[in-house]
Amino acid sequence: MAKPTHDLTLISGEGKSAQFTRVAALWPTKDGTGFTGEIPAGVTITGRVAVLARKDQDDEQS
Repeated sequence: MAKPTHDLTLISGEGKSAQFTRVAALWPTKDGTGFTGEIPAGVTITGRVAVLARKDQDDEQS
């Protein structure tokens, strides 16, 4: 299975004090017009969200 390319991210707060929490991984659809993903059981989302491109795993570990 291909690696996810984006994350669904919950945004709490505003400006420089905003906190970003990953909620779900997203994969592009076969036709490239959207994304699929799954929100884990027990996760409740209320508020502002963003779909953010994932960085390469190597970039995150550096």
